[in-house]
Amino acid sequence: MWQTVAGQGLVYALYGAGAAFALHFVLWQIKLEGAGDAKLMMAVGAFCGWQTMLEATWWRYVLLVPYALVTITVLGRWQNFKAAVMWTYMKATGMDVGERPEPKYMPFGPLIALAVPAALYTDWLDFFAP
Repeated sequence: MWQTVAGQGLVYALYGAGAAFALHFVLWQIKLEGAGDAKLMMAVGAFCGWQTMLEATWWRYVLLVPYALVTITVLGRWQNFKAAVMWTYMKATGMDVGERPEPKYMPFGPLIALAVPAALYTDWLDFFAP
């Protein structure tokens, strides 16, 4: 009755959602992603399996650099990016830098939407294959 994309049953879906929760809860806790991203990846784990979820996570971070460059350019946030990089550098070298620049967040939903098909339809990471 219940089938995932991989043709498995409910237990397989629960494994995928559980693995996604274990990984993406940690990524959310260390602020590498938002809570919505973690929940979306749990859905990917449930519907596509834990192997595809792991590969989609890898693809998401591979696609992050070009996506970030395009997003920063299109939204005109280069000044904020430069200020944040300079603040981080000066803080790391021990200088008194004052207030942190206001953070600007990028939407990661479109990036996940690109990463999941890349994980499903490429064979670049076959070591995660079921």
